[in-house]
Amino acid sequence: MHSKDDLKKVCKNASAADVLPELLDGEQRQVMREKFEADGTLDAWAKTITIDSPPVVSYSAIKDFHRTGNEQWGLDFYEEQMRQLKRASALVFYGRDEFIHPLEDIIWEICQTDNWVLTCHYKHENSIDLWVAMLAYELSVVIQGVGDKLDPPLVQRVKDEINRRCLNNYHDNPDQFWWYRIKHNWNSVCNGGLAVAAMIIEDDADRLATILEHALSPTDEFFKSFTEDGACTEGPGYWRYGWGYFMRWAWALKNFSKGKINLLDRELAEKVCRYPLAVAIDTGLELSFCDSSPQALPPYLAAAINDFYSVPELFALTGWQDDTPELSLWESLFAIPENQCYESPEEVYLYDMSVLKLCYNGTTMGASCNHNGNNHNHNDLGSFILHRDGINIITDPGAPVYSARTFSKDRYDIFYCNSRGHSVPVVNGLFQQPGWEGRGEMTYSTEDGCCMQFRRAYPDETLTKLTRELDLARDGRTLTCIDTFAFTQVPKSLEEVFITGCDVELEGDYAKIIPQKGQPWKLSVDQPGRFELRTPEIHPDDYNEKTGPLWQIVFIPKNLTEVIRLAFKAELMG
Repeated sequence: MHSKDDLKKVCKNASAADVLPELLDGEQRQVMREKFEADGTLDAWAKTITIDSPPVVSYSAIKDFHRTGNEQWGLDFYEEQMRQLKRASALVFYGRDEFIHPLEDIIWEICQTDNWVLTCHYKHENSIDLWVAMLAYELSVVIQGVGDKLDPPLVQRVKDEINRRCLNNYHDNPDQFWWYRIKHNWNSVCNGGLAVAAMIIEDDADRLATILEHALSPTDEFFKSFTEDGACTEGPGYWRYGWGYFMRWAWALKNFSKGKINLLDRELAEKVCRYPLAVAIDTGLELSFCDSSPQALPPYLAAAINDFYSVPELFALTGWQDDTPELSLWESLFAIPENQCYESPEEVYLYDMSVLKLCYNGTTMGASCNHNGNNHNHNDLGSFILHRDGINIITDPGAPVYSARTFSKDRYDIFYCNSRGHSVPVVNGLFQQPGWEGRGEMTYSTEDGCCMQFRRAYPDETLTKLTRELDLARDGRTLTCIDTFAFTQVPKSLEEVFITGCDVELEGDYAKIIPQKGQPWKLSVDQPGRFELRTPEIHPDDYNEKTGPLWQIVFIPKNLTEVIRLAFKAELMG
């Protein structure tokens, strides 16, 4: 840990220009400007700027949140506000000076906004949440990148607001915030975002050193959110988010300190940096366990990681999130490398996280069996994904649209979070229960294959054994799933459930899964019974359009005994 005196020396010998030097690199800016002009990105951004009416939040929308608990309106507003800020500042940054006045209006409206805290996070006047830290970071980057083109009183107003709304309280007592030493993404986003903002706008070396000392202090706690094999317990989506802000902070501090302070100077850090390679199926596709939706890796993140460790394979996973990406000025300076092709290793086993990925001949199988007590947890012990030709044949539902109940006692009433939304059994009418006590076990070897034990996930005292064996054939054409149950008495009911977003046809003793492209798959079982196709009940407020419609393929065995063994096969047809 660096002392306060060491940090004061760093602060006295550095300036805001050292924080994100790429913003001042005219050559790099020109390269990206020409690219964005040529591919139409700047024109696309320009069409979305609401010059006459910056986004504002209505009182009726606030009342609606308190009445229904649906926070989507708030996210829509804040995301649109951030989108306008990023795009307008990028247009100015890349030479479209006609957007200076619209940018100033957007910034002014943000400064005038009564509260930067998301309504669902608001506690009191001094609250700081993820969005406050993100907005402080983005506004400081705008000041660094295009502040010389903005009206000086407005620039000062931005600095004053960042100090008033977050840095003053953070400087005085960071322990007042519940997230300060938390072991998940709030730690890195809030501490890292505020630290970078301070390095850009704070001129007082002593005050800045105190803020940096505060931000450095909870680093060990943040690393405890990762397993020994580098896996993110919150899933790949929150790895991108939490680790993304940590890397912004690490990159900025390394530059600011002239290399004297390296936040990644620990063995676990390199493993965490390699985590996307372990869960990636292809660019923009991954094993989306927990509250996660597959996305590409932002180019800035691959570049930042490679400034600390040599992991060039990450560049093959990079891409924009959509056709007109929302990029901060700094992020926009990193291009997607050309002619990159991701090649997954055949076998990846994250032993401590109990996640397995097998990739054979164009087919990928991923499985998870950790526990049901993680942050952003889904009750999904023993679930798996089967993927081919860019499509999940057996899928994970991803995250629901967030609302107040997503983070309440009612979380597991939500289809996406409950085990009924995953490819796992329903035992005696019971779904899996949340919590650490429902921990599963996974063993894997190339010779013996994958075996998962997850009996403890079910609150059924009569269930004494539940194992699932998964085996993907080397030719990628057959996945075998063998489930074995043992009970102290004959169960009253048992259902095997498989989740898919593909079309399904029931053909008597098997189910035919028909993806939008590629060949269909035949799902069969070695025991008598019947297949059913069900449409899951998903509350409209939870429905995630990115995931799309889902189906439950349900098998109900005919014969129920104290020991039941069901061997399923998913076979590529044709």
